[in-house]
Amino acid sequence: MYRTSGRGRYSATYDEDTQDEYKGQTHAAVQLRLVFVRKVYMVMASMLAITVAECALVRVPAVLYGVLRLLNGSWFVRMCTWSLGVSPLILLRVLRHKRHCYPANLYLLGAFTVLVGGSVALATAFTDTLVLLAAASITLGVFSAVTLYAMTATKDFRYLYPTMGGILLGMAVAAFWSRFLPLNETLYCLAGAIVFAMYLMIDTQIVAQRLPVDEWVLGAIEVYLDIANLFIYILGLLSDRENKKDKKREEEEEEESDD
Repeated sequence: MYRTSGRGRYSATYDEDTQDEYKGQTHAAVQLRLVFVRKVYMVMASMLAITVAECALVRVPAVLYGVLRLLNGSWFVRMCTWSLGVSPLILLRVLRHKRHCYPANLYLLGAFTVLVGGSVALATAFTDTLVLLAAASITLGVFSAVTLYAMTATKDFRYLYPTMGGILLGMAVAAFWSRFLPLNETLYCLAGAIVFAMYLMIDTQIVAQRLPVDEWVLGAIEVYLDIANLFIYILGLLSDRENKKDKKREEEEEEESDD
């Protein structure tokens, strides 16, 4: 009888110790994950700050005049387009191999951000300020809502990756044929905004729950590119709307002048 009660007391004590140890490990893992997520979003915020600074710099009249003079030659336009399109891809490939090498990963990440930010800055250089601010505000709102939902959702959305990839492939084909056939810019930009909003939700969930805690470089790049592409497509959607309004206004003015 005493042996049985002794074993029972020992088992109860062992179970309590095991539960306490498990809770301690779980708490430590949660804290480590929170530190990792905080680091990813701090790096991503720094990348966005560099991009915003480039966009603001390009809109300075003196800088914009210099950019227009440089873009005056067709060969330079082709070279800039090629370099801004290819260089980030090359840097991204190198960065994936050097992402754990400090400080090379920071230098490569900075160069990658400058190149991608340069592409975004050129895309926004001739956009109306109000349209630009509206696109930035909508992007911020979508980012906040999607991030909050992805951080709290229990459903795994990674199964949507193939679908999003197929839609992007279709958009690339449509962009190619737009050189020869008319393209509905509104639907195209709307599809792009939806796709990258979904990518943002999936990548946010991966960063918050599944990405290894030493992969902060990949996490920051994924979220940054999702936000940058989301902003570009929202900007294109609003710009297309404004262009249609301006065209309609011009047509009305022409009709009035004819009368």
